[in-house]
Amino acid sequence: MRVAPLGARYPGDLEHAARQAALSAEVTHTHPEAVAGAVAVAVAASRAAHHRTEPETGTDLLAIVLDLAPPSRVRDGIVEARTLLDQPHVELAAHHLGNGRQARPSILSPFDSDLAADFVDELEGLTHQQVIDVLGRAFQRVTDSGERVDGGDGAEAVAAGALVASALPDSLIVIDLDNGPRKPLPKLPASLRASARLALDRVLQDGSKMATGWVDSPDADQWRQEVRQILQALETPTDH
Repeated sequence: MRVAPLGARYPGDLEHAARQAALSAEVTHTHPEAVAGAVAVAVAASRAAHHRTEPETGTDLLAIVLDLAPPSRVRDGIVEARTLLDQPHVELAAHHLGNGRQARPSILSPFDSDLAADFVDELEGLTHQQVIDVLGRAFQRVTDSGERVDGGDGAEAVAAGALVASALPDSLIVIDLDNGPRKPLPKLPASLRASARLALDRVLQDGSKMATGWVDSPDADQWRQEVRQILQALETPTDH
């Protein structure tokens, strides 16, 4: 992670390193977990740079990072990591903490088409209410369609669904800066979540021109998996 040198730039000044890491991360990441991870790495690097000639235990280092890590899954992982320091096998730590394979934070396919990319560009400079209206219309065009969902409408609905999912608390859907809006989305109404699920369900149904267009593609399974991943992120707790 590129934020480690930033933390080392401020050896021993942990709080300043944490603030600078958060500011740095917010420029390129729109998800609070990404910011929390940057803060944790920067604090650890700041502490390590300050104590580079003095040995320090993992217990002490993680305790210091924990003090400045914001409430998040990252912080929860640090808490759990402290309980695993005495374990001799790295496989055990990976089993409990994960190794990154399951997170899959960047969902790229929804923005691969020109239509989806143009749709995201339309959000730039809009007011809060205008953003909500544009997202809502993207879902409405799909849910109001007849037996066949137009491919262009479907592409925009999937892109809009990914954006709505990325704005949910604790969501694993993170939109890369190169693909998503340059500014974080405003707080979105709960109704958009339900509308997004209805639209994406329609996109995946038989008869959808978008789904049909993927039938002969070698990436068809991956596309369906990514749309289902967005749908899963859009589920409410009572849906489980």
